[in-house]
Amino acid sequence: MAIHQDAKTGRHSRRVAAWIYTIINPIIDALRSEAELLGKGDLTWRCYSKRFEHIRPIREYIDPHYRPNFEDFLADNSEFAAKFENHDSTVSAAEEQARRFYEIIVASPIFIEQVKRNAQEYKSKVDPSNPYMPSLEPMGDDLPKYVAENLINSVGTLPQHYTIHRFWELFGQELRSEFEPYKGRQSFRALEEAVGKLRTASIALQADLERYRLHLCREFDLPAAQPVTPGRPADDLFS
Repeated sequence: MAIHQDAKTGRHSRRVAAWIYTIINPIIDALRSEAELLGKGDLTWRCYSKRFEHIRPIREYIDPHYRPNFEDFLADNSEFAAKFENHDSTVSAAEEQARRFYEIIVASPIFIEQVKRNAQEYKSKVDPSNPYMPSLEPMGDDLPKYVAENLINSVGTLPQHYTIHRFWELFGQELRSEFEPYKGRQSFRALEEAVGKLRTASIALQADLERYRLHLCREFDLPAAQPVTPGRPADDLFS
């Protein structure tokens, strides 16, 4: 890849430095995190938003303050517009498959009954004086939704500040075992396929950006990471 000739402003270009430090590096970091999460099966899918929480379209990885740099980057590196669109479309496709599978789970009478049985057993163990055994009452009828969310995200343990932390600690393994038959359904296989395509797209885009960053660093004699000098104004870092 090469920058359009008109975009070259000389070595140590502040404009190119801005591309590297405010656009390319944040996207690479986000894509690296995406691949790690997807590799563990943690989609970070949320039942309330029907979206992934930590896997986002590329534009959303850019600090709003630097969105003009993002537009400037695409103006002279138009080949990345298609690459970003491909990534974003795979995110949307995977979210849609997760939503469809979620709706199948929460509509299953067998699943709902299993959660109700576990909730009743949990209720019999609740000790109001024990903060690590909180009541599930505040959740109302939403417990099956969050259980389904955990199953989709392959959650093993939950932080203690989660309302269903202790419930999941006690019954998560049982619920994961009961969940196994669902993995044979076409809806789950479609989700797995969509997630696989997303991870492949994330890894490929990360590699493309890393190669382009190296090209820019060599072409303009710039460090790959933004050098920070204590006490130096942030606006002066690209000079």
